[in-house]
Amino acid sequence: MNMNNLRSKKFLSVLFAGLFLTFGILQLTVYFSVQYLLEQEATKTSLNWKNFLIHKLEYSNAITEKQPQLLKTQLEKENFQETIHNILETGNLEEIDIIDPECKCYLSFSRENHSKVTTEKHNALHLNLKWQTYNEASSIYKEISELDEIALDIELDHSIDDPIATAQIYHPFVKNAQTQYFIRMRIDLEDKYLGYLYILYLGTGLIITCLFIAIALPIYQYFSTSNQIKTSEKRARYLAMHDDFTGLYNRNGIMQIVNHSLKSSEMKEKEAFFIILDLKNFKNVNDYYGYKIGDKILQKLTKELKKKAKDNITLGRLSGDEFVVIVDNVNTNIDNIDNYFQVPKSVSTSVEAQDAELTVEINAAVVKYPEHGDTLHGLLRNADLALQYVKASDNYITEYNAQMGDKFIASLELRRSFKSGLTKGEIIPYYQPIIDANTGEVKGLEALARWNHPTRGILTPYFFQEMLEDPEISGLIGKSMLENITKQMGEWKSKGIDVKNISINISTADLLNPTFSINILSKLTANALKPEDLTIEVTENCMFGEKKGMFIKQLEQLRLAGCSIALDDFGTGYSSITQIKELPCTNLKIDKSFVDEAIECTADRSIISALVKLGQTIGFDITAEGVETLEQLQLLKELGCHHLQGYYYSKPIPACEVGTMIDSMNNNSAKKIAEPQIA
Repeated sequence: MNMNNLRSKKFLSVLFAGLFLTFGILQLTVYFSVQYLLEQEATKTSLNWKNFLIHKLEYSNAITEKQPQLLKTQLEKENFQETIHNILETGNLEEIDIIDPECKCYLSFSRENHSKVTTEKHNALHLNLKWQTYNEASSIYKEISELDEIALDIELDHSIDDPIATAQIYHPFVKNAQTQYFIRMRIDLEDKYLGYLYILYLGTGLIITCLFIAIALPIYQYFSTSNQIKTSEKRARYLAMHDDFTGLYNRNGIMQIVNHSLKSSEMKEKEAFFIILDLKNFKNVNDYYGYKIGDKILQKLTKELKKKAKDNITLGRLSGDEFVVIVDNVNTNIDNIDNYFQVPKSVSTSVEAQDAELTVEINAAVVKYPEHGDTLHGLLRNADLALQYVKASDNYITEYNAQMGDKFIASLELRRSFKSGLTKGEIIPYYQPIIDANTGEVKGLEALARWNHPTRGILTPYFFQEMLEDPEISGLIGKSMLENITKQMGEWKSKGIDVKNISINISTADLLNPTFSINILSKLTANALKPEDLTIEVTENCMFGEKKGMFIKQLEQLRLAGCSIALDDFGTGYSSITQIKELPCTNLKIDKSFVDEAIECTADRSIISALVKLGQTIGFDITAEGVETLEQLQLLKELGCHHLQGYYYSKPIPACEVGTMIDSMNNNSAKKIAEPQIA
């Protein structure tokens, strides 16, 4: 039991003891207060009745010597009886007992008896005469004779459990300095008792209420806060070790589990397997279908993993779509891994909005302890390397090997070198002409990024493709290319070189910049160019996700300013028809993959024909990419393509050769349609 629980129990014990003591004190206070108030009320009432009786009980019987005359005659007794009954009618007296001075008779008049004589007050049956011997009453008489002229002896026959409260009053009846009678009255104080009790208990209730507000409420708040703190601490401890969405261990939890697992495997001289799972193109799923569908995929995969897990298997979620499976204390290899854990190849879920089934493939990488690392950091690092390798291959699962580490080091060096080249201006544009299919003249140029490596020469994107996929670096490339292209085009215009239009490729990273469209227009203005001089090429695949509305808005601003908008690689994205409908396009570029097999493949030829007809119907210019042969050129012309681009005309060339190329191709435009001119 921890100290907090001990303190809580001790505090509660003291609290309840204090409350019990307080309640007892209040009860005693009520009891003695009622006693005191009733005594005061009885004293007041008895004095009033004493004076009243002195006034009423006056008789004509003679008084001799020291002792008063007895009620000797029947008439005296009847007169006395009538007087007593009249007294009982006037107030709250319950009973009157009268003892004569010689103690020979005991007369009792009660309200109960009185209620029976209301019609016949002088009925002798209700004058209860109890004869006593002198000896039996002598002690009473002695006490009476010793009393002062006016004496009151008040006794309360009252308890807290008895609601009937009465007062007994004893005093001698005195007239002309002579004691005549001793009278005992019982006064009914029940109404007063209940009234006092009600007021006192009401006050007690108010006190208890105040005590509750002053003590119990803070106590409740204390324990409520304490429970909330404990719940929060428990929740915090859980979240420190677990992923809240899937309930699996998070990276921190995996680290603690793995440390124990590795020690256990080392002691038992057995291996431990780490399987890293990654959902292929999961970002595109979130971008296209939305995070709700993405979450369903993650939940479905979590459920599948839990179903396959055995006692010696630990599951965790390392990041958004990256999971880990740890198999403890086994000696096996990747070929037999299914005997311990069957790695799923894909996960599927329904897409209600599209009434379809979405299937996402899974990539998996396997590392072994201690062969591939003796720490969690080393194992996960090597697993990530293997995962990157398997993503680029046709397999869905692979095991780490040393060559992957070498490749990773090379990748890091490439990244460092490329970023350095960016700052040094080594990333430059090369230009490929876009030809008018009917005239053979240069209609415009497409700017393509090249790396002017200091030792390896000009490198195409094939050598730095992974840099283009990095959002940070991709944004820097776009900024550098725009700067170089607008500056170069301004120089061409000033020299009279007839460059009608330049197409520039933009990425998602470019569109994420909220000032992208403004930057382009300002660069054009700074180099004495018009918006009509620039065509913005955007692929379908970068136009999805939550920012899609912002992307379209930026393109609309450029389109309204006068720039052309081309949908690049048309036909290869997720939903080409949807893109044509939503994007402010003016041009469609048919992807090279359709042109390559158009001569031999009827299907590709039919697709090109359909795409051309669709674009023409909407009113777009159609450009076919990847034209490399005369046969392809003639086919594309027949199918109705407006513009052609490819190695048949020219490879991408540096800026210094553009003027010569344009002059050559425009001056020999008719010949260019029939004969290749490869630079």
